[in-house]
Amino acid sequence: LINTSLAYDENGDIARSGKVHGVLLEEFLSHKYYQQTQLPIGVGPDDFPEVLFHEWHASAKKLGVSDIDFLCTLVELTAKQLALAAKRFGGFHIAGGMTDDILMRGGVMRNSYFVERVRIQMSEQLGIQVKRISTLADLDIDEESWEQAMYATFGYLCFNNMYNFVPSCTGASRPVVGG
Repeated sequence: LINTSLAYDENGDIARSGKVHGVLLEEFLSHKYYQQTQLPIGVGPDDFPEVLFHEWHASAKKLGVSDIDFLCTLVELTAKQLALAAKRFGGFHIAGGMTDDILMRGGVMRNSYFVERVRIQMSEQLGIQVKRISTLADLDIDEESWEQAMYATFGYLCFNNMYNFVPSCTGASRPVVGG
């Protein structure tokens, strides 16, 4: 696929040079993981095993899709699914178009094409104008200390008897104060 000597698609430049293949994107969107009616707690290799990647790549080849267009379509799939999940499971203040505050963290922030596609998909799916994707640095939180900040927030909420585990984020049946 593409250039196997590359560790990753720096800045998303390869994917950016491709075109999304609509038929393939719709096929990928029909995957059972994306059809769940309850918020998934996580995603792992059992949900998307390597064999599935090879099956999807074979489908792309059968349709005459280039490797670059396949990569571009996978980027679009991920961006669109993040936005669809925010719309589906994010609650009224998210799905109702009442926020344009989207935060992303990690190394993926160095892939400007992916960040751009997430911003555009969030705008489309949520019916809002997302001008930019925020980072932890925008909140004055060091990337290496985000987990401590999260636990401090949980502790603050617990100490103040405020819900810190809610169904829209955890899949629990009711909000709870935990700690």
